[in-house]
Amino acid sequence: MKDKVYKYEPFWGNWYVDSFIGEGSFGKVYKIKRTECGNVNYAALKIISIPKTENEIKQAYYDGMDERSASIYFKGIVDELYKEIDLMSQLKGSSNIVSYEDHMIKVCDNGIGYDVLIRMELLESLNEYFLHNPYQIKDIIRLGIDMCKALEMCQKINVIHRDIKPDNIFVSPYGDYKLGDFGIARKLEITNFGFSKKGTYTYMAPEVFKGESYDSRADLYSLGVLMYRFLNNNRIPFSPYVNRIITHGEKEIALQRRMSGEEIPMPEQAGEELGQVILKACAYEQHDRYQSPQEFRRELEKVSGLYAEQYGTTLQEPANSDIGETVLLSQNNPATGMNQNMQIGETVVLSELNPMDMQQGSSMGETVLLSQMTSDMQQNNSVGETVLLSQMQPLESENTAPIPEHSNNTYSKSGKFNAGTVLKNKKIMIAGIVAAVCVVGILTTGIITNSHQKKLESKIEKLEKELEGAKEKENERIAEEKKLSEQIVISKRNMGIKKLSTIENLSNAKELDISKNVITDIKELSQCKYLQVLYLNNNKVKDISPLAKITTLTSLDLGNNSISSVGALKNLTGLTSLGLENNQIKDITELSALAGITNLNLKGNKLKDIIALSKHTKLESLNISNNKVKDISIAVNLTGLKILHLENNQITDIKSLFELKNLTEVYLRGNKIPKGQIQKLKELNPNIYIEYK
Repeated sequence: MKDKVYKYEPFWGNWYVDSFIGEGSFGKVYKIKRTECGNVNYAALKIISIPKTENEIKQAYYDGMDERSASIYFKGIVDELYKEIDLMSQLKGSSNIVSYEDHMIKVCDNGIGYDVLIRMELLESLNEYFLHNPYQIKDIIRLGIDMCKALEMCQKINVIHRDIKPDNIFVSPYGDYKLGDFGIARKLEITNFGFSKKGTYTYMAPEVFKGESYDSRADLYSLGVLMYRFLNNNRIPFSPYVNRIITHGEKEIALQRRMSGEEIPMPEQAGEELGQVILKACAYEQHDRYQSPQEFRRELEKVSGLYAEQYGTTLQEPANSDIGETVLLSQNNPATGMNQNMQIGETVVLSELNPMDMQQGSSMGETVLLSQMTSDMQQNNSVGETVLLSQMQPLESENTAPIPEHSNNTYSKSGKFNAGTVLKNKKIMIAGIVAAVCVVGILTTGIITNSHQKKLESKIEKLEKELEGAKEKENERIAEEKKLSEQIVISKRNMGIKKLSTIENLSNAKELDISKNVITDIKELSQCKYLQVLYLNNNKVKDISPLAKITTLTSLDLGNNSISSVGALKNLTGLTSLGLENNQIKDITELSALAGITNLNLKGNKLKDIIALSKHTKLESLNISNNKVKDISIAVNLTGLKILHLENNQITDIKSLFELKNLTEVYLRGNKIPKGQIQKLKELNPNIYIEYK
């Protein structure tokens, strides 16, 4: 039987199937080609059928749907899939993300299902590439760096990939590693009938595995496990180090050990420095991992440098030039093609200068102050012209390149605004104008005219004002750097600490992890004026009043203590994440003021109502499981909710969830919810994952 993909030919006007590449859980992939003017172009075509089989349509009927409701259900899946395709289009152009090119959605002949066709750049899969190109340590470091760059792009548009694995990584003809399949597999997994979580657990972060709230750090964990596997004889953590096929039972045991928080051993082939970097990415607790892909990438780049020193090779381009240093150059020569009508003191920006125009001592990228007149200068050129030559690079020919636009800002090698460089440039510029005009003016005309003098004085006055402004910015920058240098990260987790007075430099802490100790008194925390992140979970704290003055806090974890009152938290309006699970809290009225919270965990307390949360419209993740809550009608106001845990309460009505369009996961076990309401929630939100048995 001929594959149904052929009935859609030609795709997008002039594309045809060349060959079949492979088939995954959610679709087939083909190599397609287009011939234009004798040139053949290739691309990859992924076709996803929703539903995948006729059996899924039958299952819809078995679940009480008719033809119309089944069609609406599957259309909802397609709509969600379209959102993910739109995200892919936003990421187009990144060198480390598979380039999306086009898509189309076709209604199946039966009028119920859909075929989604997506055209992407044609690349080799990572597994296939490594099969024919044995990898070295440096390749895995490069892989990690490239994936971090891809995740940095995701971060810019608030996307969590959540499915990082070799199947979703590809290699370009130029050796770049690219991340693909953004959310498509995940969306299709959670919309299968039965609403069960499927997919591989091999690279899954513990918080995702356990159904808890997660963020972009889950992607960093998955990337860490992926790198671990490649540097550990192709075996995941806790796999037996034997030269044989691992059994299913051994895989399950390895998974259980990892998900229980057991300390992961060093990957065998990584070496100490790289191994430590990978282990941090694979940390069980989210706050023990890298907090951003940028941080992970920087550590990998450091290891890449160490690798170069030890083995004589590097993954980074050499930095031979002193890019970023700026000095003023004043050169009047008709050969440069300057405007003949330029006036005294005018500043012109040129780029892409021929190196023959530069003095031998100049480093590429510097701008140097020269005052040079030639005897053959044309008469209309005004004396003392000032030309700023910046970011000079060697040309391949003698032709002068077009002059590009330049920014007025000066940036350091790190890419940040550097007022110090501006300060240096302004001083040199003022001196250059005075020197150039005076020397050249005297040599050529013997005098400086009044009009020229006024123009010069005006420019000098303007530059002096800019100099004062640059001084102020420089002083502000120095003060800010000093302030930042005083702030530190302190980690004293699980060290048997009883008294905070034993911790040095506590008052300068920006981030403090003192979880899993035996602390009862936290009065010393009141002096922490810079504190933004605090992990105080798993201690013996009852009184949290010292926290009342730490208004700089944005993330606070107080889980597993003996707290009964949350009144001290009412002024911490900067909080976005708050963990209060497994305490003795009955009343959360004071939390009503914390309307900026996006992540709130109240699991395992003594709550009977959640009325105080009625204005928390920014909440994305809420956990009130294991309480005594009956009424959740205020949930109708929580329009930003994505993840909701309601397990083991006394809830009998969930109609307030029907209008929550952003809800993707809801957990209802241990309640007595009418089946009709659960079915209604599924119909209204076909893409939601519901756990209720």
